[in-house]
Amino acid sequence: KFEIKQGIEQSVIDKLDASLKRNTGFIKKCKSIQEDNRLLLVQEFQQLKLSKYLSEVSSAIFENKFKNSQDVLAAAHIITLMHQRYKEFYAMIREGFLKVFSSFGDSTMIVKQRSFLRLFAELVIIGTEKNTKSLLQLLKKMTTNDEKEFLYLTTIVTFVKHYGNEVLPCVEKIESCLSDETRAEIFNCVNQYFDKVCACLVSSQKALFKMERYNNDFIHTKGELTEKMKANHEELVKKVDKLQTNGQILAEGLKRELPVVKEAEEQSKVVPIISENQPLKEQKEDLDSIFEDEDARIFYEKLLDLKLAVPSSLLGQSEEEINSDEMKPETTSIDEFIEKLPSLVNRDLIDQAAVNFCYLNSKSNRSKLVKAIINVPRTRLDLLPYYSRLIATLNPYFPEIGQEIITYLDDTSRGIMRKNHPNILETKIKIVRFQGELIKFKILPTYAAFNDLKYLLDDFVGINVDVVANLIEVCGRYLCLKQETSEKFNSLLDIMMKKKQSGHFDNRQTMLIDNSFFLCHPPERNVYKLKEKDPLQLYLFKLFYHDLSESTASSVLKKLLMFPPEYYNQIKKKFLKIWKFKYSNIEALASLAAGFAQHYTDFGVWLIDALFEQIIMDLESNNFKNNQKRVACMKYLGELYNYQLIDAEVILTCLNFVICFGHQNGLPVKDSLCQFDSPNDLFRIRLCCTLLQTCGIYLEGPGIRKKLDSFLIFLQYYCFTKSQISMDVEFLLQDVLQEIRPNSKLISSHEEAIQALISLQSSNNNSPRQSIAFQKSEPSPSNPLKHKKEDESEEENEEDFEKMFSQMMNDSSDKRDRKSQFDAPVPRVKASKDSSNGNLSFSLMTKKGTRQQTRKILVPMDSSLAKEAIKHQEKERKEQMEMKKLVLNSQQHDDSNNDSGKTLFANLNKSNIYE
Repeated sequence: KFEIKQGIEQSVIDKLDASLKRNTGFIKKCKSIQEDNRLLLVQEFQQLKLSKYLSEVSSAIFENKFKNSQDVLAAAHIITLMHQRYKEFYAMIREGFLKVFSSFGDSTMIVKQRSFLRLFAELVIIGTEKNTKSLLQLLKKMTTNDEKEFLYLTTIVTFVKHYGNEVLPCVEKIESCLSDETRAEIFNCVNQYFDKVCACLVSSQKALFKMERYNNDFIHTKGELTEKMKANHEELVKKVDKLQTNGQILAEGLKRELPVVKEAEEQSKVVPIISENQPLKEQKEDLDSIFEDEDARIFYEKLLDLKLAVPSSLLGQSEEEINSDEMKPETTSIDEFIEKLPSLVNRDLIDQAAVNFCYLNSKSNRSKLVKAIINVPRTRLDLLPYYSRLIATLNPYFPEIGQEIITYLDDTSRGIMRKNHPNILETKIKIVRFQGELIKFKILPTYAAFNDLKYLLDDFVGINVDVVANLIEVCGRYLCLKQETSEKFNSLLDIMMKKKQSGHFDNRQTMLIDNSFFLCHPPERNVYKLKEKDPLQLYLFKLFYHDLSESTASSVLKKLLMFPPEYYNQIKKKFLKIWKFKYSNIEALASLAAGFAQHYTDFGVWLIDALFEQIIMDLESNNFKNNQKRVACMKYLGELYNYQLIDAEVILTCLNFVICFGHQNGLPVKDSLCQFDSPNDLFRIRLCCTLLQTCGIYLEGPGIRKKLDSFLIFLQYYCFTKSQISMDVEFLLQDVLQEIRPNSKLISSHEEAIQALISLQSSNNNSPRQSIAFQKSEPSPSNPLKHKKEDESEEENEEDFEKMFSQMMNDSSDKRDRKSQFDAPVPRVKASKDSSNGNLSFSLMTKKGTRQQTRKILVPMDSSLAKEAIKHQEKERKEQMEMKKLVLNSQQHDDSNNDSGKTLFANLNKSNIYE
């Protein structure tokens, strides 16, 4: 502990400084010996002649108030130096000890006696005090009559905590001057005192529980405890806490356990923690388990029995028997086996590895396996549970593997747990996590974790906070809920929380400490009561969220129509909560909504109104948490257009509204601030692209194409009003433009976008806004926009009809109509009737090389070919007339829908960019 130089000759001592001034200064310094001034005192001692002042030095030493163990060591050092030079000095020290310990039972002397007992023990251990029996006598005087108040309990606890390794035979012996007989007597003395503490603790706990039951009854009858009853309860609680805390430390030093009182167990059970996501019955079962879930319990408790997997001759036999009997030929070497270990990251693979090792078993291979497990990289902490399971599986038959691992962990832990250097953080974490895993497999005794926690909490600063958090994370729940270790572990948790309150920790360390505590004692929560649903509501939930898909939409619709009328409102709400569906099922939901709207006339209007209200609310809040929900709403809106629940004008109105909402005068301007649309927020562009990707290729019709072209130019202008466009948004916009208008030219700058809008405004009346001043400094106010209704009532001639008919046939193959492709007949040359000679004229086209020739062929009217041609022409004429009638009726129906749609959504954007 410190170096002591040999004594010097008397002739040298006579030459030292004997002046009164310097000797008096040395005596004053001896009254406050500390580790900080020990070297200074040693230096002065070597220069002074103190033979005339020995009694003064002795008296000064006994005036010390030692603050820690380092100060006690410093005092022992000075006494030893004095004793080596002046033989008569230690007799004075012994007299001082007799005075200190002369009055046993005096409460005013207990603190001083505690400090000087440690000093006396130090002198005995280092050999300065030759009478080792005197230490035993002091301990007997302290413990003999201290059975009621336990005044010397803290003194004995301090003695055992600091000198248990040197004076007690129940732990590993460290070199000292005490004989084995003296050590045994000291152990018996302390052990008897511990029995008295345990008896008092049990009786005090029973008295406390009895008092608490009486107090509870008293409160029920009288309403409040008296002051005397409160004081008695507080006094008894403090006594029990003192006995339990100090008794636990004594138990650790003596390698014993505190007695468990049955009533105490009932009172100290962990408070049940109720989860919000499980039924109450399952929650109670989980709380009783020392593992997180059933899979964890199986992993740590259900181990593979190697007797059932390998021949018994490979287990527990000598190497000669293994090599000569039923030995499976080695297909892999031990090096290949060890090389594959880091890839075995599930229960089945690690169990198979245990089986494979049985066929490779030998003394040298066992040593190689131990070395590989010990040298697991510090960055691969995920392997520790699987390596621990491998050790636990092999341990019943090859116990030397587990024993070598335990020895390594104990030696390493003893060497580094007292150190607090950042460079060893990863090593300490690896050691404690490995120990925690082995404890859960019952390979390593629990005392290892408690010893680590005790050392770490004694110096609970710096990296030790992280190490404690890792240890509790691995095995904290196990130790907290296990009956044998619950009380001991909870007392250490209390110490940790007290140190947190009294210490100074940063936010990260505070969070680690709190998380560690709540991992073992989660905060109380109320029982989550699930909504009670009738069978039809559960079936409705199943139809929408489990059964619905593109292939089952028609069958789901039939089942929805069979629901009673009182479930109509619940069904409507399911259609609106689009964010609860899978993104891939939105199209199926839109198909289902289109079918449902055919049977309930008000449903379609309600759904579109509610969907637009949701879009407006999300634009107003602009909360990034709702981004996925907003994308789903835009996708849903586009699918509803594809299934003809809304028309193209509404889609264009929505696109314009998303871009212009919140901006001054309804126009985005570069470098202008907007409450709802910041310059670096690109999510509105993503919303528009989502809607265009869903239904952009189907936006066709009179005037719609030009309006869409205008909007695409306006969308590109809006992109240039942002501070910067990210690459993903830029690529998304390019993909949309390439899909909708593959031949269009992309705008490359803000000025080009402005010029494009100006040219568009001058060329036609379908441009965004009638009057826009694009100057950055002075944007002119916009006038109220007016919607021009195209005159679609003019009569169409035959050529127009043919174009519309052809377009309708092509559109019939699109997704929005969901019809099979129109199978048009192969065109042929129209026959003409020659009335003069009763023949029917056909034109026959022939080809020779690259030249085409047509010649006229006359076919008699009474031939089957002519009759069939005339019959086919008449049939086509009738079909054409019927189709013309249907198209005209459909056009009139669309006109009426356009008027109603514009009226319905007129309030969405009073300043529409389209004229």
